[in-house]
Amino acid sequence: ELHFDGQITFGLTQRLNGVLAENPQVVIVTLTSPGGRIYEARGAAKAILAHGLDTRAMGDCASACTLMFAAGNGRSMEPDARLGFHGYGLESGGSLPHVDVAAEQEKDRSFLRSRGLPEAFLDRLFDAPPESMLFLSPAEAAAAGLLSE
Repeated sequence: ELHFDGQITFGLTQRLNGVLAENPQVVIVTLTSPGGRIYEARGAAKAILAHGLDTRAMGDCASACTLMFAAGNGRSMEPDARLGFHGYGLESGGSLPHVDVAAEQEKDRSFLRSRGLPEAFLDRLFDAPPESMLFLSPAEAAAAGLLSE
């Protein structure tokens, strides 16, 4: 088991790939995170997919962490865990000319769709405003098709 607990920061993808290369016996990544850098979460999700790892949420796995969770070959949650989703926005509340928030959200919507999440659920999760969070219990996550166990 590999445990990830904390903010998703710059360099996570590189560190994760290094740890997985040094520890080929890892079969599951446990996740507890409030989220963080979406590009790093995408890179970490690719590493999880490439290694065929399972994922397990422990505590809260929110925002960008849910991409890492969804990448799991097998996906499960501890009984008290929650998955947190919201629509995308910029932290500053303003706009940046080189960032198309709708396009970035669509990239991750497409990824989640490819991982088996139904369109009705995707509509619901991306409707949550960026400053709020839609939290799902294990039972709600199972009903939405997020869990494999």
